[in-house]
Amino acid sequence: MIHLILCGGHGRRLWPLSNDESPKSFLKFSSQPSMFQQTILRNRLLCDKTVVVANERHSSLAIGQAEEIQCGHIEFLWESSARDTAAAIALACFGLQPDEIVLVTPSDHWIDQQEEYDKAVERATEIAKQNYLAAISIRPTRPYEGYGYILAEGEDVISFCEKPRVDQAVEFLKKSNWFWNSGIYCFKAGVLLEELRNHSPSIWESSNRVYEKQIVRSSNQFSYPDMDCIPEESIDRAVFQKSTRLKMVLLQTGWSDIGTLEDLAEYFRQSAVMSSEKPGIFQFQSSNNVFLSDSVPVALIDVEDLIIVASKNGILISKRGSSHKVKHVFNQFNLSQR
Repeated sequence: MIHLILCGGHGRRLWPLSNDESPKSFLKFSSQPSMFQQTILRNRLLCDKTVVVANERHSSLAIGQAEEIQCGHIEFLWESSARDTAAAIALACFGLQPDEIVLVTPSDHWIDQQEEYDKAVERATEIAKQNYLAAISIRPTRPYEGYGYILAEGEDVISFCEKPRVDQAVEFLKKSNWFWNSGIYCFKAGVLLEELRNHSPSIWESSNRVYEKQIVRSSNQFSYPDMDCIPEESIDRAVFQKSTRLKMVLLQTGWSDIGTLEDLAEYFRQSAVMSSEKPGIFQFQSSNNVFLSDSVPVALIDVEDLIIVASKNGILISKRGSSHKVKHVFNQFNLSQR
């Protein structure tokens, strides 16, 4: 089985900790491996080979972090521009045999229990061998419009809703058979390409043209120029919400895509990576605040329910529960260039 790691992202959701040059999957906290490194380690005993798809400007980060954990024997596919996950997965699958089983994972997830994860991957692999597309899902803990949702009866998928409205997410949470889509998939390379060609032929055709122009940089590094011709689309919208060959496997353990600073604080709490009660942070008559600082001291007076992040990239102050809006600020004020 091939483990395909998707290293996309623009570093917006965890700004100012992350940015365009250092997306969240490569961030390190305390002495712990980055989420990218954890993703490699979590799957390396489950798969025969690891393939990483990343933007070419992050090549030094990806290669360096792989070598740090003695996982230098990885194949790297370098994208010339970010065209979302449909193009990334297609480019990888064009280079594989049709019957090759592929496990696709994002590079920036936290998963609590390895044993439960292994069980879910094993079941997803069995489903993939039957020529289905297997999606690993999570039981939702809150209404959140940032995830895709899967309606299922057992392993049979009835409906797929990609990033619903808030009111829809609230209704989904009231029912026991709606699940979060984790973005972890398992399938045969040929089955995925067949479904992509059927449901999103323009992405299949343009990705195939780019694949045929691949540049071999070394025995384990391949570059793909001129990717701007590929429509920018997620694999969820391009294939999974349209396909009738989708099955679901429930992952029953703690999980997060660390998509907000609140999620990051919860990750710190559950994994004991680091404490928010760091030296240099002082509270006076203040409560329920989340704060991260890698440099200057931070003092809080008579405030509550805030998120404060101070880093070399900038300072963020947000009401707790609203930090997900940082991507809008990031875009509006072009914070990547500041």
